[in-house]
Amino acid sequence: LKDDYLRALASYDNLRKRTDKEMERFRYETIEKVLKLFIPIIENLERALEAGKDIEEAKQFHKGVEMIYNQMKGILAELGVEQFESIGTEFDPAKHEAIAYEESEDKPGIIINELNKGYRLGDRIIIPSKVIVSKEKVKGGKENGKDNRH
Repeated sequence: LKDDYLRALASYDNLRKRTDKEMERFRYETIEKVLKLFIPIIENLERALEAGKDIEEAKQFHKGVEMIYNQMKGILAELGVEQFESIGTEFDPAKHEAIAYEESEDKPGIIINELNKGYRLGDRIIIPSKVIVSKEKVKGGKENGKDNRH
């Protein structure tokens, strides 16, 4: 009887742990779906702020957009969402989406420009950053009858 009781108790404990883990996964998936709709709005607000900051007539409009932007960034922070920088880091397909490659003096595979920032929730990448990645400079001309351009 005691063995049956201990097995039942262990089984219940495993079920509780599995249920907790499943509920956490469901929570993250739900937040992720909402954020994928929400984050592009933040990016458009960033573009609007950048475009309108120097226009004298638009100063009040700019302040209003900036307030909305700051509120939305605050909501993201409350939800545990972090924006991450990619420029100067090594390209990682799990975190970055390469939009283009450019010849550069940098070591190949280094991110030299970021078109859209990436976002993560905890250790999960929600939206990868869209980046331009360095590639080795091609030496001009033909050597040994072969074209070295890519």
